[in-house]
Amino acid sequence: GNNIKTVAVLQNTIIQGSHMYLVDDKTEVSGGHLLGRWHRIFSKTSEMTFQAYYDRTSRTEAYLAQELEVFDLDFQHRWRGIQKHDIIWGARYRYSKDDFVPSYVVTFDQESRNDELYSFFVQDEITLVDDRLWLTLGSKFEHNDYTGTEIQPSGRLLWIPKHNHRLWTSISRAVRTPSRLESDGLLVTAVMPPSAESLLPVEVLFASDQTFDSENLTAYEVGYRFITDRNLSIDLTAFYNDYDELRSVSEPTIIPQLLPPTPHVESLYYFVNDSQARSYGLELALAYQVTDWLQVDLGYSYINSDADFLAEEPTHQVSLRSAFKIRDDLDLDVWLRYVDKTRSLFTTNEDGYYEIDEYLACDIRLAWRPTEKLELSLVGQNLLDGGHLEFVQEKFTFPTELPRGVYGKVSYKF
Repeated sequence: GNNIKTVAVLQNTIIQGSHMYLVDDKTEVSGGHLLGRWHRIFSKTSEMTFQAYYDRTSRTEAYLAQELEVFDLDFQHRWRGIQKHDIIWGARYRYSKDDFVPSYVVTFDQESRNDELYSFFVQDEITLVDDRLWLTLGSKFEHNDYTGTEIQPSGRLLWIPKHNHRLWTSISRAVRTPSRLESDGLLVTAVMPPSAESLLPVEVLFASDQTFDSENLTAYEVGYRFITDRNLSIDLTAFYNDYDELRSVSEPTIIPQLLPPTPHVESLYYFVNDSQARSYGLELALAYQVTDWLQVDLGYSYINSDADFLAEEPTHQVSLRSAFKIRDDLDLDVWLRYVDKTRSLFTTNEDGYYEIDEYLACDIRLAWRPTEKLELSLVGQNLLDGGHLEFVQEKFTFPTELPRGVYGKVSYKF
């Protein structure tokens, strides 16, 4: 397992009643996990994998304290006993327990909650034409405590017209179930001072009316792979995503609170599923084995969407990895990546967004294997500058840059 403790001191603003004051927000995070996996091959046509996982995390900060425990069981079985069929099926059980200590900023109808998730999936890869054409059909069936039963089907068609060409297309459905906050939470995002529109302070709240449903995605993809020889492969994928029932908020409900000690007005928004969005883009991946001691991987992605009410994704991203085999027991990996400018939701800004500049980063890893089972590695991250911003939390936490860093790792296989 892991034992991690991170402390960050931030300057946050908490507003209570008619008073506003700064708080030294000391955030403490700790946790650990344990994972076990068993893989057994019964025959040339049958094999199975069973996995058990336990995780516990604890987080304490000025506006919320929470503890979360997760226990997860996962089983998969692959069977190729029927001619022209390659079947994979499996089942999963997930149990989670959370405990929250509420504050003025965040409260829940249930401070402690236990949730269970059951799921089953099956997938069949069908050979339509030997060594030429395959059809893969499958679906995941899930039951959760928030929205009940969810069905997520998928289909994929693969065609190999020649030995070094691959063409494929797919369509699939996915869902995002509600979070605890969207299910039974109440969030205070701001308190506005008196103005010409309101002679009293206005408290802005977001809440659940316990009818928030899953967000839906239907994804369409088409791809092509070209393998020139054993040393070079090129992959090109285009996609179109259709999002429905996305989270937005209702028109505000105005609730006057005129009793002392602090008369004010509540502006209450409810989470609703009445937004849609579309996104599209492409991805390019190139892998080139230059020599026996050098491999280069190049990746590029482009994405665009019409969701102006959401945070933006980077339009352009480029990744270049070089893997040098200095000796049989010594490797050197260099990773350069470029990420285009973007923006994140950030409600403490006047317009609700925080701009994130483009950046170029470099990581270097040196790994030594003194024995077949033991590997020692040293990694340097963000070596081109002292720090840069990659993301911003939506609420209450000031933007934090990722600094330059170095860490070591020891891996032992048995």
